[in-house]
Amino acid sequence: MRPARLSEELRFSHEPVLRRRRGIALLTLLSMGGMAAVSLFQLGILRDLPDVRGDIFDAESVDAAPEAYGRLSMPDGVIGLGSYAVTLALAAADGERRVARRPWLPILLGAKTALDAVEAVRLTVAQWRDHRAFSLYGLLATGATLTALPLAIPEAWEGLKRLTHPGQRNVLLRSRDFDFNLPLAESVGSHQGM
Repeated sequence: MRPARLSEELRFSHEPVLRRRRGIALLTLLSMGGMAAVSLFQLGILRDLPDVRGDIFDAESVDAAPEAYGRLSMPDGVIGLGSYAVTLALAAADGERRVARRPWLPILLGAKTALDAVEAVRLTVAQWRDHRAFSLYGLLATGATLTALPLAIPEAWEGLKRLTHPGQRNVLLRSRDFDFNLPLAESVGSHQGM
């Protein structure tokens, strides 16, 4: 795809597939914001991590715990930033019709978003189990990640159908009143007379 066309599509297209991908990108950037704050604290750039008052919130003890430094000999906030950067890149890659050109891209985005959701839930459960408290920044990332997951599923499903049924094309019915895509499989040669 030509860069000028990609620029136009990513910025101005009203196609539902790109609106969902923009949503994934926005939610991923929100998650990265939480991980950036945690990383600043874990690296000693911030001495105190602003937090919400309440018995169940204690970002400093959760994010400074030894297990937050136990993977790859680095803070987990930094690992989270790198992971979400990959998700963001997958959401931004290619234009509105990428499922036809590169069906593996939406499949990868769907799988990566699902892995992000599983890891976010795992970390949230571990925070409560180990500390009886949560990091507000971790909850922000978990909420945004879980919200992004259903946005990735329709395009990933279309990509899977493209790869598993290469002799068929997918027709998307669109409505101006509703933001949905209804996939219908039809044979490539069945409507040649139309």
